[in-house]
Amino acid sequence: MAEVRNLKKQKKSLENTSDVKTFGEYDVEMEKIKRKDLRNEYFKKVLGIYKHRVIALLIALITSICLISLGFWRTLLIWIVMLIGYSIGAWYDKDRTFLKFIRRFFEN
Repeated sequence: MAEVRNLKKQKKSLENTSDVKTFGEYDVEMEKIKRKDLRNEYFKKVLGIYKHRVIALLIALITSICLISLGFWRTLLIWIVMLIGYSIGAWYDKDRTFLKFIRRFFEN
């Protein structure tokens, strides 16, 4: 019963134009910031779920652009140099999984 009375009071206050709150510049800016934060959270969540797909897509895009503009052999050379640089970085960081992969690759 009390809830019904509260709802009627809210309805009356909304009907009264003097009680309607006008939004200031501060309120609008805070709403923009809130929406931006929600959008950032959404993109972080989506990127967390589809991280490897996004990375593979970007690699494919970069490779296709290089193939079209530079040609096959120059693109292959770029990827080989990048792999060597990554290997050196993994060696300094002592990334065991990459080093094991390299050892297995060259053993056979």
